[in-house]
Amino acid sequence: MKVRSGFVSNSSSSSFIVVGAEEKFVNEKVLLEKLVKEYNIEDEDLDDVWYELDCAGCPINLVDAESGNAKIGIVICEGDIDYGTLNSFSLSLEELQEKIDTVKEHLGDCVNSEHIKLYGGTQMC
Repeated sequence: MKVRSGFVSNSSSSSFIVVGAEEKFVNEKVLLEKLVKEYNIEDEDLDDVWYELDCAGCPINLVDAESGNAKIGIVICEGDIDYGTLNSFSLSLEELQEKIDTVKEHLGDCVNSEHIKLYGGTQMC
């Protein structure tokens, strides 16, 4: 019989690479109001609108990083941290620039462009 000691969790996590900004630098209320209007979402509760925006085809997502510094932007790649994998991907510099431009377009006046960066980390699933 094997006995497991230590921390055991039913939760899962995944790794990510995202082009965006840390949530703390984004005027999230203004951004969500803009996205709700642009994507014709009729949800009054802006805290619950991210799922609906994803279903409406909005490229901007909220990535809830384990570090507590959530990111808002375009997810470039995700993977399963339980198996130590990050899905393989390839992105040309032109494609990366397109994603940066899309993030700047959507975040617009909601964040200074100096805060838009390429981030990697782990998020809870």
